[in-house]
Amino acid sequence: MGLYRDSVAVLRAPLIPGPYGDVRDWVNARTVYTALRASVQPVISSREGLATDLDQDRETGITTYRVYTPSQADIRVSDRARYGGQLYEVSGVSLIWPVITGRNSYTLATIRRVDG
Repeated sequence: MGLYRDSVAVLRAPLIPGPYGDVRDWVNARTVYTALRASVQPVISSREGLATDLDQDRETGITTYRVYTPSQADIRVSDRARYGGQLYEVSGVSLIWPVITGRNSYTLATIRRVDG
């Protein structure tokens, strides 16, 4: 399997009218990829773990990963991703990094989960 030893599912929800504008209908989301080959790497940042003044009395955990997928996977910032049995929001715009030779091109996305 090479570099891509992890598996990620990608979900996409349609827009529906809401009381203050369009919202995502996650109840009727469709699965874009069921088992997208990926390399999922944790993001370690000293700023990620800091609580704001509003959060000091709450126990909050933030988990962030960078997801590298082969070639040109269609992952959008409005999608959600399932990895390791947990649901994450796609918080970073997916970038396609072409390599001059065309080999080893990949898509990069950032996924994030806030607990608490």
